[in-house]
Amino acid sequence: MDNTNDAATGHEFLELKRMLKAMGDVHRLDMLHVLAGAAEITVTDLAEILVAQGRPISQPLVSWHLNILRRAGLVLTKRTGRQVYCSLDRASFQHCLRMLGDIISTNAPVSTTFLDTQAGTVRVTPQS
Repeated sequence: MDNTNDAATGHEFLELKRMLKAMGDVHRLDMLHVLAGAAEITVTDLAEILVAQGRPISQPLVSWHLNILRRAGLVLTKRTGRQVYCSLDRASFQHCLRMLGDIISTNAPVSTTFLDTQAGTVRVTPQS
């Protein structure tokens, strides 16, 4: 067993979990959808677009959700004077999609997981 590869996979799974958790909110998915159609947009304009699309959300709440997406690596932000501009980090988003694809790839080895509730253990059996 290659511990280095397992550690990398563990790190990648944590990164994927962080990204998916950040996308696990309807407001944040709405925001990602708007950002996917724009090169760069101000936070104020993003809030106005969401409201115009029938998704009422305040600008401070947009900023809060953007911070979560930024920390997950899905959104880039930059400040110019008083304005904050945001954009979708397309490379990071594509990386997330690739990791998901790798998990469900037909070439990935299939394993069976057994949970022994009495002993409190988990056993993974690789299948060929």
